[in-house]
Amino acid sequence: MHKLYSNPHLFFVEHMQNILAIEGIETQIKNKFLGGASGDVPVFETWPELWLVNPEQLAKATSVIKKSENETGDDWFCPVCKESNAGSFEICWHCQTVKPDTSP
Repeated sequence: MHKLYSNPHLFFVEHMQNILAIEGIETQIKNKFLGGASGDVPVFETWPELWLVNPEQLAKATSVIKKSENETGDDWFCPVCKESNAGSFEICWHCQTVKPDTSP
């Protein structure tokens, strides 16, 4: 197995696991409950880690992670309620209108 990703917050590790699962990439999370040992063991060793199950998917998994980490986009304004939304939002946080497609 190959370690793909690590973060001090389990939420982000689980989010990355979900993104990879959508692409058909199987992973396992290690150190899920080791955070309580911080102080007794080095802190970086207690971070949750995402490990790849199938080594043949390493290139694809690395590519998906890299793309996901860089995917924020520009902020946008909702065409319905005119509320400002972060570029990473696919729907308006205020009125739940789907982000308009701005691709050429």
